[in-house]
Amino acid sequence: ANTCLFELLIVGVLKNPESCAVYPRSNKDVYYLEIPNSERNKTAEALRFPALLPKIHIKVGADTMALTMPMFKNPPENTLIALPHPQSLDPLCYVCHFLKAYKEQKFLPGAKMDMTWNPGKMEPLKPEECFALLTQFTENKQQPGDAPSFLIFDNFVKFMNAAFRGMDPELGY
Repeated sequence: ANTCLFELLIVGVLKNPESCAVYPRSNKDVYYLEIPNSERNKTAEALRFPALLPKIHIKVGADTMALTMPMFKNPPENTLIALPHPQSLDPLCYVCHFLKAYKEQKFLPGAKMDMTWNPGKMEPLKPEECFALLTQFTENKQQPGDAPSFLIFDNFVKFMNAAFRGMDPELGY
């Protein structure tokens, strides 16, 4: 994997050793590598490969969070991208609605149970509110004060989306 990344990002070509085909990287291509947060940046400091690449440190925050999910407009060619408005059933919005409802104790049995709550019929939350919820629910208690990570957010949303959809009476399995 390291050799493949080196050839692609530094040398600029990928080679197929079986067919001897060479695939050059376009100068227009852009690659982003996210190195997740670790205590005192140990992971970033231990990796040698990123030292060869230009660096831009991006701070994860509510102002850098977007709810829009890029989609291809022309499958199977997949050359045109659309940025539709976020919908309540988009994974990020859907998970954040469940997190907010959990925080508001809408699932407690008894008088607090809200039987009319339906995440599919709610307006998408604002990015700031989604960021706050995801930060709260993905916080690592063993490393308090760690900065949030989009990689952790993305993995959390993918995992919880499947779990929450199984609980949804209209979408459940």
